[in-house]
Amino acid sequence: MNDRFIHHACDRIVRMKHSLFKLVWFVIFGMLVSGLPLSASAQLTPGFSIHGFGGWAYGQTNNENRYLVGDQDGSYNYVNFTLNINAIVSERLRFQFQSSFTEGFEANSVDLDYAFAEYYLSEKLIFRIGQIKAPHMLYTEIYDVGTLRPFFSLPQGLYHDFAAESYKGIGLTGNLITIRSFEIMYDLYAGKIDFLPYRVQVSTSYEQEGVEYEQYMFASLEQEAREVLGGRLVFNTPVPGLSFQVSVFSGLIDYRLTSNSIVLEDGSHGRYTFTGFSFEYVSDTWWIRSEQLENSEEETHFNTGYTEIAYKLTNRFQVAVRYEFEFEEEEGEVESDDIRGLDFSKHTDAALGLNYWFNQNLVLKCSCHWVTGNRFANPEKLESYILDSITDSGDQETTLFLIGAQFSF
Repeated sequence: MNDRFIHHACDRIVRMKHSLFKLVWFVIFGMLVSGLPLSASAQLTPGFSIHGFGGWAYGQTNNENRYLVGDQDGSYNYVNFTLNINAIVSERLRFQFQSSFTEGFEANSVDLDYAFAEYYLSEKLIFRIGQIKAPHMLYTEIYDVGTLRPFFSLPQGLYHDFAAESYKGIGLTGNLITIRSFEIMYDLYAGKIDFLPYRVQVSTSYEQEGVEYEQYMFASLEQEAREVLGGRLVFNTPVPGLSFQVSVFSGLIDYRLTSNSIVLEDGSHGRYTFTGFSFEYVSDTWWIRSEQLENSEEETHFNTGYTEIAYKLTNRFQVAVRYEFEFEEEEGEVESDDIRGLDFSKHTDAALGLNYWFNQNLVLKCSCHWVTGNRFANPEKLESYILDSITDSGDQETTLFLIGAQFSF
């Protein structure tokens, strides 16, 4: 097994000492000084609602790398639909359920996004239990709602590798402090998180007729976090649409590496903690969002984030730009010649988009993405991957054209 993979997988989430515990104590202290009322009048009105979110997209890349929904031949296959059910059964008790269907490159999948109960005690204290939507970063709670973002797909570094859509456990949320037009919202949670699997490059050595060979392959890395403690603070400012967030997460990370249903490696990375920072300004005309996650270990520096800006030219037309990045550096690391021409440790994507809004519930999206690195843009077939590594012709630069539509109701 290539040691580079172990470092690449293990160091994706790193420790930032005491951040989580400072946040927890800050929230608890805020509750105490604000005089939390446990018997405030309930705000829920009994009712039942059904919502749906979905979309379809076509994508084509300029080389053998596939990225997001596109490949070299042009892929029409990506489609997704999410069903959301919200039932308020009493003035204090609410149930939420969400399930999604996705068809993509690998296979069709039907997933339970979340299913949880929410009990209202007061505006400052709402209790949740079950598989709960994750209160982490900007997009996790609206992961599938394409009509609330300017690009068809979310930034990959944050929302594929790190920001899970839900956790299994218990949580608290509410309005912590309100001072005139300024308010602080909080979330606290504990339990278990299943992260999205992703493809990684691994290598094995074998000997034939006295000659040692190196064999490369793609494998699926599945990770979960147990004994999770997490929290978030949302600062809503007096300026309408302007807010800031700080998100903290800590858990014991277990992993499983598989290829063709064969377990190659199974183990634990230990406990890791990371903190994310988010900025958002949304008005009728401007959508501006920026998020960053930066972690440092003794020998590893990891940095990922994005900035996106969208502007409504008219009620129908919207232009958008986004730059996202993901970098990982290890102190004293020597560049390897095993995989010439391909770089799986770096990713940048500069995107330009043009959207046509039929109304707020249906949008047609076109975008072009200029990608550097092979963290997310990599060859579809193992044979092509091996050939690229041998001939030094692996392509680190990929261009994707994407057109699709997203809807919500």
